[in-house]
Amino acid sequence: MEFPKKASALLLFFFLISSNLAFAETIESYDNQGRLTENWEIKSFNSEIYLNADSSADITETITADFSKESHRGIERDIPYSFINNRNTPIKLLKAIDEQGQSWHIKKFKENGYLKIQMTTPDDHLMNSEASFIIKYHIDNVFNFFEDHDEFYWNVNGPDWSVPTTNVNTTIHSPVDLPEPPQIACFTGEYGSAQNNCNYKKIDAKTISISTTKALRNYEGLTVVFGLPQGTITKPSIRKKITWFIQDNLVIFLPIATFLIALFCWYQYGRDDQGVSDTIVPTFTPPKDLSPTETGTIIDEKLDPRDITAAIIDYAVKGYIKIKEIETPGMFRKKTDFELELVKPCLLEKKFEKEIILGIFGINKTGQKKKISELTNNFYTHVPLITNSVLEELIANDYFPHNPETVCSTYQFIGFGMVFATLFIMNIQSGLHIFSIALSGLIIAGFGAIMPRKTTKGTRTYYELKGLYEYMNTAEKDRMKFQEKNNIIFEKLLPYAMAFGIIYKWTNSFEGILKKPPSWYYPANRHGHFNMIVFANGLSNFSNSTTSNLTSKPGGQGGDGAWSGGSGFSGGFSGGGFGGGGGRGL
Repeated sequence: MEFPKKASALLLFFFLISSNLAFAETIESYDNQGRLTENWEIKSFNSEIYLNADSSADITETITADFSKESHRGIERDIPYSFINNRNTPIKLLKAIDEQGQSWHIKKFKENGYLKIQMTTPDDHLMNSEASFIIKYHIDNVFNFFEDHDEFYWNVNGPDWSVPTTNVNTTIHSPVDLPEPPQIACFTGEYGSAQNNCNYKKIDAKTISISTTKALRNYEGLTVVFGLPQGTITKPSIRKKITWFIQDNLVIFLPIATFLIALFCWYQYGRDDQGVSDTIVPTFTPPKDLSPTETGTIIDEKLDPRDITAAIIDYAVKGYIKIKEIETPGMFRKKTDFELELVKPCLLEKKFEKEIILGIFGINKTGQKKKISELTNNFYTHVPLITNSVLEELIANDYFPHNPETVCSTYQFIGFGMVFATLFIMNIQSGLHIFSIALSGLIIAGFGAIMPRKTTKGTRTYYELKGLYEYMNTAEKDRMKFQEKNNIIFEKLLPYAMAFGIIYKWTNSFEGILKKPPSWYYPANRHGHFNMIVFANGLSNFSNSTTSNLTSKPGGQGGDGAWSGGSGFSGGFSGGGFGGGGGRGL
């Protein structure tokens, strides 16, 4: 299975999970409070409510809309399910039909604590006469419980309609006989109003009807408070509440699902070959046919500036380049620069080696000189070519199956793309949704750093390099003295110390063993007393200076922050109850 296909499938999966938007049209105007108003109206809003002993209700709403003044394809009904007291009322839509029993074209989605039900004509044609929208739904957790009674506090039509309503009526069916007199109250008007432009009548022992006595304007609703004897309704169990919470907030599991899927992808496609022994055996011989630049890239699966610096040291050790330390007076202390001189044309066997030399000198010709400071804001243009060349070389020689940078950047693109996408849904999604999607994106981006993998050959080479690293990082002076006497190992491994990020430690290990600087390195005080500590400081300064200047960009952009110099191994009122909401034309 090719990586791009896997990444595309993963992107599609998270796009489908986090996508929760709907498109709607309306003819918009606004009142003096900035609220949407429309010119159609609701002739009647009738609801039939059957209360259940398990704290749920079955509700059928019949909304008769008059589109004679303003044509629409249908309406949107918004029913709240999440309330400011952290109370949720799970809703299940059962059907949405017209007066002939034909289904409307339905879209439903949750947004800002509302279940939004869009009902339109199947072919999207506009209606300019009366139409009925019959909605049936089941809703849970709609009772409040007090010491002396159980209470159904319900917004019948809701104070969020953008149009006036001529008449609102609701018929409530109790699961038990009503007390005498019935414990009931009703309120009308905008949210917070205590007006009582409504009345009620008892239909039978278990049924009561409540109606408005005057038309309701835009953003006015009818609210009823209906009391039953204490103990009539069974309180929802903790288990049921937890189930409701999970059902209404499945998005909280998105980061968990994301982590598990990303972990599976890593387990299947991101791990190095597990058949290779991970036993680390110290060694003082670098792998054959690999330059220091390539070894540094294999270690952390990316090209660092120190890997390019290691190539410069390698050319110097091989006699192609001379490094001269230059000190100039400064305001408070001396400034140090380094001059590179091409002593003889480099033998460039690999493409990236050519890019490095041309990036520094411009031409592979004896006598070319370049100060490290002169590479500032210039050399960075060569870095992408060098990076690609190094990785292509390693892929071609079977160290990596895929380009590690491409693998990493693909996951980061998906992950940070999800984080960025939350900016566009902040106004239509809850904070929990935003957080869950953003966290999922960060998880994907984070996994990008460990998804690149090595082949069997690459994994085996990695553990060989760890053996070399362990040898160099725990160097003992007596052992170094013997090795230096017999193998001239200091200079041979110096470029690898640079690639490993332990240039100072490796150099300092030879204090008292080496009495003069290498022939290719010219300290600022060439004729002064030489010691390896001073040389180690000089090489560290060279590494830091080179790293900074190789990656610097115009405009103060600096180098790539991901490049590191360290080791690669580390009271009652209208609208006050449940239900309600409102709607608009489509």
